[in-house]
Amino acid sequence: MEYTKKECQKMYLDWVNNFLSDIKFAEYYNLNLSEIDNILDIGRKYNKLQGEKYYQNTGRIKQNK
Repeated sequence: MEYTKKECQKMYLDWVNNFLSDIKFAEYYNLNLSEIDNILDIGRKYNKLQGEKYYQNTGRIKQNK
């Protein structure tokens, strides 16, 4: 299955906030480990890019509330 960058970012943030292992994350999304490695890599890079763009536009670090 193919995911957009935004979907990969959402899955990456879900992984960061809610999972302790790649294996449980893969089981939850019914993916194999190589697929989640790729999704998490894309999500991490896209999340970083979005944060940098926000900082450049506002001069502030975005805070989640």
